[in-house]
Amino acid sequence: MKYAFLIFSILFYSNLYASNMLKFTGVAYSIEDNQIQYTEEHTQIFNDKNTILSSSVLYKNPNGEVFAEKKLDFLNGQTTPNMTFNDIRTGTKITLSVENDIAALKYISKDDRIDTDINLKGVTVVDAGFDQLLLDEWDSLINGEIVHFQFLAPTRGELINFRVARRSIDDEYLYLVLQPDNWLLRVLVDDINLKYSKENKQIVEFKGLTNIEEFSAGKDTDKYVTAKILYKY
Repeated sequence: MKYAFLIFSILFYSNLYASNMLKFTGVAYSIEDNQIQYTEEHTQIFNDKNTILSSSVLYKNPNGEVFAEKKLDFLNGQTTPNMTFNDIRTGTKITLSVENDIAALKYISKDDRIDTDINLKGVTVVDAGFDQLLLDEWDSLINGEIVHFQFLAPTRGELINFRVARRSIDDEYLYLVLQPDNWLLRVLVDDINLKYSKENKQIVEFKGLTNIEEFSAGKDTDKYVTAKILYKY
């Protein structure tokens, strides 16, 4: 289940560098009973060339209470942003900073502690850098090509080989499937299915294992939420 962090800000920059802001929300529904599990409030900052500078996400429970926050800084790499994540329910904290293709990772949970440097060789993705990879490979995916990359899994402290490919396509949407490259992992791990608007290349729907830990009766369950997330802009 630790592959969950597959398949997460510099908001104080002046308008000289940040000229555009995008806000959107995601609502995560249980696949079993369609009940709301949590919501996401996204804020993204872009420069005047529409290059993303930073992103932040507030995670809220169905009562509207914030339980986790994630911040991403893309200034040193569009697919390998610096990241912080803090889940106040479980005490899980992640700090990841990238410099000269080396990721310094610190991960703390109730059961694990990782403090390591990771060499980001080849095509590597950190968290929401995945969306930037899709933008770079959009035409290839539209044409049915398989895109291979390495994903940094903070909960494991290592790079995992993944692939993303077109599942189907229609006039409005591109449907993608995200899987581990390793055939054995593909057997053990369910696919993540993604739906993107062809018009603006924005995600519309996510279905699969999320990066949010399940929390019940005031305790974490050592499992991650599987959900259908619908996005609204």
